[in-house]
Amino acid sequence: MRPRSAARVGDALAPRSGAPSVNLRLVLMPILLVLLSSCVAPPDPSASTNGEAGDDANGHDSRLFAAERPTASARTIRGEIFGGASDASCSGPPERVVESMGFREITLSFPQIDVDEQVALDGSVCLQGAIRRALDSLLTETSDDESPLSLIVDLLDDESAAQAALADYLNRSSTRLALVPRVWRDEAGVYLPENGESVETNWVFFMTVGDLSDHLFWAIVPRDGGAVTNYGFN
Repeated sequence: MRPRSAARVGDALAPRSGAPSVNLRLVLMPILLVLLSSCVAPPDPSASTNGEAGDDANGHDSRLFAAERPTASARTIRGEIFGGASDASCSGPPERVVESMGFREITLSFPQIDVDEQVALDGSVCLQGAIRRALDSLLTETSDDESPLSLIVDLLDDESAAQAALADYLNRSSTRLALVPRVWRDEAGVYLPENGESVETNWVFFMTVGDLSDHLFWAIVPRDGGAVTNYGFN
């Protein structure tokens, strides 16, 4: 309903003959404010960035991906990761390493028995450097079609936005990063690398990102300093 003009509202409230006079300005002001506020259009539900669950053209469930604009925290995380992480520091527990890169919520699985055993192996890359290199690879490499970054790039078609979205996913407690043990044991939710890379010659990290997909991911960091790779399997 369109609001009546101020003049008509004034006419309707004009004092009748013989009736006590009123201050129209005091009466009209709150009424005009109410009428003007009623003209503001309600938000369009279809403009929501979250939207309802549905499949995209490739059959992916749209709820699995961060198609919304990256949050401020995601941009901050990405800046911290790409702004100076290096292999220089080889001290501190894994928790401190990932926190220094901005990942304060990710769930880690680094049993001390496995850490001690693998630190004793030959190699020029320390555990702390391997963690940084693994996360950097996961956030920048799309050479494997089922890597975590590739999955999001396929949806967003924008690698920079996909990197920020993935950083946001990694900074959640539902994401788990684990050190694959030298001698595999039946530890819940940790799997040997699908391509059979050796723990003797590589730092091997296993990752799941529950809010993204049910893929299994691995990052392979050669202990001799060679090129890092990562891939996914479903």
